[in-house]
Amino acid sequence: MKKLLPLLLVILSACSHPASQKKAAGKVVIKEIKKALVDSARNSTKNHIPEFPADTIYPVRILTETVFHDDEVKNQDAGLSWVGIFKTDSSYYLAPFHINIKRVRDDIMDDKKGPKTGWEVKTGNKDTSILLIGGLQTLQPHSIASLIKPGTQIMVGKVLTLTIAGFEYKVYATGDKKNLTSPEDHIFKNYKVFIDANINGKNYHQLLVSADESEYEMSVLFASDIDGDG
Repeated sequence: MKKLLPLLLVILSACSHPASQKKAAGKVVIKEIKKALVDSARNSTKNHIPEFPADTIYPVRILTETVFHDDEVKNQDAGLSWVGIFKTDSSYYLAPFHINIKRVRDDIMDDKKGPKTGWEVKTGNKDTSILLIGGLQTLQPHSIASLIKPGTQIMVGKVLTLTIAGFEYKVYATGDKKNLTSPEDHIFKNYKVFIDANINGKNYHQLLVSADESEYEMSVLFASDIDGDG
């Protein structure tokens, strides 16, 4: 994982169809979503915006318990050490598990009589899985708090503020809206999602996602301090 903001894990999702200093503990607070101020340096339009993130830049794997396309899961994933974020009726927790990966039919890509190219990912855990993290051996089992309701959308031009242990993390999206057949049918050009924070007087600014264009505004799948150090 990138190490700029190591205490906070923010996982974003474009849609629901995949088949990609120690501090004292403090109260977790979700503040209101505010209008973002335009920063011309960060929102400048370019002829081409490279897709980010790319799988090759991360030393860990992030999956969910679902069916994936052929290129979204690797054979070697089965050999990694895995921990999952799981949800009970009243809480979230981090726990190790053995990942089960098998070939299944990809309803989007496969012909009915052709070979099965999809991958089904299962955990075997009785509780609902939120995220599966492979190849990161420093995480220990413990209860965790979700900083935000999963599925909260990051609207372009708005700022979502997460507060943990007295420090604020601001997540926001920028982009140029282009209407297609109607205002409801549109895309975003030069689409980016950032996270900013000021920790002990030091400013952090990190790009989470970029795309030349996007049909979706990202949603927060999960956000938490998962290493449990406050």
